[in-house]
Amino acid sequence: MAEPRARAARLAVAILLLASLLRFAGLDRWPAPIHQDEASNGVDAWSLATTGADRSGRVWPVFLEGFGAGDNRTSLYALLAIPPTWLLGPGTWAARLPAAAAGAGTVLVLFLFLRRIRGTAAAAVGAALLAANPWHVTLSRFGHEASLTPAFLVTALWLVAPGRGERPASAARWAAAGIVLGLGLYSYPSARLFLPAAVALFSLLCLPPGDRRNRIVLVATLAAAALPLAIATAQHPDRLLARAGSASVFGNVEPAGAAILLIGRQYIEHFLPGFLFVRGDGNPLHSPPGGVLLWIDLPLAAAGAVLAVRRRDRWDRAFLAWLLLYPIASATTLGDRPEYVPHSLRAAVGLPVFQILAAQGAGWLYAAGRLRAGAGIARVAAVSLAAAGAAQAVGFAAGFVTSYTPRTAPLFHAAYPPAMRILAENRERFDAALISCEGNHQAYIHALLYRLQSPAEYQVAGKEIDQTVTFHLVRRAGDLFYVHEPEDLDRHLPRLRGTVWALARPGALRVGRLIAEIPLASDPGLEIRELLFESAGSGPDR
Repeated sequence: MAEPRARAARLAVAILLLASLLRFAGLDRWPAPIHQDEASNGVDAWSLATTGADRSGRVWPVFLEGFGAGDNRTSLYALLAIPPTWLLGPGTWAARLPAAAAGAGTVLVLFLFLRRIRGTAAAAVGAALLAANPWHVTLSRFGHEASLTPAFLVTALWLVAPGRGERPASAARWAAAGIVLGLGLYSYPSARLFLPAAVALFSLLCLPPGDRRNRIVLVATLAAAALPLAIATAQHPDRLLARAGSASVFGNVEPAGAAILLIGRQYIEHFLPGFLFVRGDGNPLHSPPGGVLLWIDLPLAAAGAVLAVRRRDRWDRAFLAWLLLYPIASATTLGDRPEYVPHSLRAAVGLPVFQILAAQGAGWLYAAGRLRAGAGIARVAAVSLAAAGAAQAVGFAAGFVTSYTPRTAPLFHAAYPPAMRILAENRERFDAALISCEGNHQAYIHALLYRLQSPAEYQVAGKEIDQTVTFHLVRRAGDLFYVHEPEDLDRHLPRLRGTVWALARPGALRVGRLIAEIPLASDPGLEIRELLFESAGSGPDR
């Protein structure tokens, strides 16, 4: 018994090291730093750590104000980012570390879960496939609350899964699973649609028919963990539903028949090769080279699904239900563009089920190969498949660094961090700053993250904010003036005096002394110019 356990431990450590390498290496460079959604979580973590309130002044809130009424994110990710922010200071590393840690942890927990129900070999296959999965790696390197979603369901399943030959999970383990699932409701809005349905099905499929006690324990602890969310929702339902209302197919697509047809088409697309193996999410931000799965997943997961239909033990029923349920949130919502559905963030709840089915399929195919073609041929086929999968994983990693990162640098607003650092480091040299928001309507968040203006200063600063249906536009915060359209420039210029540093696209300003240029390989980047105003309303003297 000691040797199998030692072997399993060595496999788990090796796979965890692989998962960590793919998630932590160059975390502040690949992808380029830093998208406004990540920066928003980082700023609120810094604000909560230093002031006890988010940047809008809400004291330890369940819902962050974020970028406005439609940005109904909960505070869980920001809370998890507080420790790295204390240790490292606000920035890319601190904002992305919770995502990377959750990603690597999910790989380890998947190994432990599969080892309990299917054995060490299946655990190694499933965890290795998740460790190198393009979808999961990309998600784990993005400081966004969707990166947390897969961890909760896998952890809950591990807690309640008895090992082979062991007694069923105790009430304490079911209680812990309920708490974990309740916390999952605080991750990403799609989880709040998926998890209740998953819990209902899993409790029916994974518990013996007469086990009422553990069903009650699961539901009670989940409800207890979700109570603050429920209270906050009851007090301010707009904070939960604003984004869902604007993004839902229902209410935005008429007539009802057209809405149902759209949902059906979008649901099916989550199982087609275009999304899974060729192009992935249509949004370039969420689409590393290739599809969201490795090609090796195709035969293995297909075989695993066939095995699950044929064998139909309680775990097989749960996995098939998971596979069928995972597209619901993505299929019933609209992307910013039609091609942005399937939406890999909203569909992230389905991530580990493909690797679970692939692990089952690998074992079945190997056993069938040994039986029909002999052990030697089965081993050669297994090694060949593993080599092909490893080669594609290496190609994905290389493409992530050399292709995806430079291509998406403008979408990640990569010129703003160095520009904001220059402004922050030279803050005593100018009286006010004029900041272009072209291509980055939430540029103020980078000013906060890179200390041009602290969250505490932002909270008390005089502000001009336009509230829109979903996201607000900050036009002024203290002596930082933001330009979203030409009318903003007309509004701001009469109020400027003294030395003003202006951050804009190259060539947008034809006056002033050039202070710095921040180019990007795939984008003109930004430049900083110094303008002098003798008096308010006088216009720049140079």
